[in-house]
Amino acid sequence: MDFGRFIAAFGAGYRKLIDPDTNKALSKPLFCRYLLCSITTDINNVIYIDGIQDKKHKRSESAFQAFYRNNDRRSLHPIAESILNRKSLDKSKFMFFLEEYCNNYPKEKLLKDFKRYIPSTSYSTLFEDITDAFVSILEKAAAEPDNRLKEPVSTEKLASHNSNNNSVEAQINSLLKELIITGRKIAEFKKTGTGDDIKYRRLRTKLHDDFEQLISLSELLADSQKAENSQIIEEILDSATRLEESNFILTTYEFMIESVKNYNIHRLSDLIAQLQQGL
Repeated sequence: MDFGRFIAAFGAGYRKLIDPDTNKALSKPLFCRYLLCSITTDINNVIYIDGIQDKKHKRSESAFQAFYRNNDRRSLHPIAESILNRKSLDKSKFMFFLEEYCNNYPKEKLLKDFKRYIPSTSYSTLFEDITDAFVSILEKAAAEPDNRLKEPVSTEKLASHNSNNNSVEAQINSLLKELIITGRKIAEFKKTGTGDDIKYRRLRTKLHDDFEQLISLSELLADSQKAENSQIIEEILDSATRLEESNFILTTYEFMIESVKNYNIHRLSDLIAQLQQGL
């Protein structure tokens, strides 16, 4: 079981949990953080990068969302390694969390959802089995090198992007346009004869590659730490990490009419425009 399936197996019970900072129901990204905090005695290694307690190193909701999305975007390695190497793993604390969770979510439903991944579990052993599964996920993540971590972006590298009039934001804007065009072609694709399957696969491959590049560039932009535009850049990363490839598969009409599916595409486009205009 991977971390994405692990979180999904908890169902929607997290919506009845309250975030102490906002006094509102937890979002799924914050539930991800809540889960990780519930199995360690040192929550700062979850909330902050390298445990450094300042605003710059605080992980955003977007970061926690990226941990459980099934597209290899971000690795649990740094958090898992910190929890295990610093001997802050606390299985008893996590078992207590599970008991509290089932005060608002039927244990029978939790059993049914987890049984797909842990066939040997039972009503009486469920909490122990879920805890052991979580520990296994963390152990695997801690042991695997985090090949997805990018090299820190140097000032020189960022300056090079901008000096060529090919800034990161310009590249993001260009990719957005490409993704919208490719997505429209996929949504409106009609078979006309020989080679249709090849043409369709090429479109899907282009959509996938451009989408991964869009996310990488959004993270690159965030890493640049442009203080004067930090709020806009945070929002750009937030919108980008909320997107899925499928969000771009829209007909011309579907794209024009604002909806849940296309909201973050339009939002991202507007934010990039603001950044380019220096607003």
